[in-house]
Amino acid sequence: AWWDRPRDISVALDKLLKDSVWSQYIDQNRIALAGFSIGGYTVLANAGARADYASWQKFCDLRSDNPNCKLPPEAKFSTAELKTAFATNPRLQQALTRIADDYRDPRVKAVFAMAPVMASAMTKASLQGVTIPVNIVVGSADDQAIPAINAEVYASQIPNAQLAILAGYSHYGFLAECTIRGRLFASNFCSDKPGLSRLDLHRDTVDQADEFFKRVWPV
Repeated sequence: AWWDRPRDISVALDKLLKDSVWSQYIDQNRIALAGFSIGGYTVLANAGARADYASWQKFCDLRSDNPNCKLPPEAKFSTAELKTAFATNPRLQQALTRIADDYRDPRVKAVFAMAPVMASAMTKASLQGVTIPVNIVVGSADDQAIPAINAEVYASQIPNAQLAILAGYSHYGFLAECTIRGRLFASNFCSDKPGLSRLDLHRDTVDQADEFFKRVWPV
């Protein structure tokens, strides 16, 4: 259940801040999150974005071919298996009752989202209620987190959100550079447009994150 992930982040923060080793290295006034794809949704939910199941289903009823309405290429199970699980698995059924919960974590002071998805499931009021700095980066050729219905929606509705659309890059360009084996056996995740370098994308993204966090917390 993708909407459980923001809660996972908060639990991880709880444990890190109580840990005798890690806690001494954490400035609790400068906690930021960064996430990619469904992780992009996750960090935005920790900033205050809230899902509405009915809105998401209405969107998907009209656009069943949209990537955010079906399983991604990396899924290890089928849509039929997923539907069966939600119909029969008590834990997943319980999770469904939490989809609209508020996962805002007040300890999080800034968010950097890369190619976030699921904007179609978020309520406009919750996005307009986000008060912390948000920076969003996405490739213009992203076919999983299509910018016009994801990053651009988030950026237009979250107050003062910053958006960078990087020309030509696809969704999986944010992943690690591919080896020859990867290009042969995982082509879905290794097919970049000719002339584009993932290394350049990674450097540009890191530079934008660095500039963003320095604006939020000037050195």
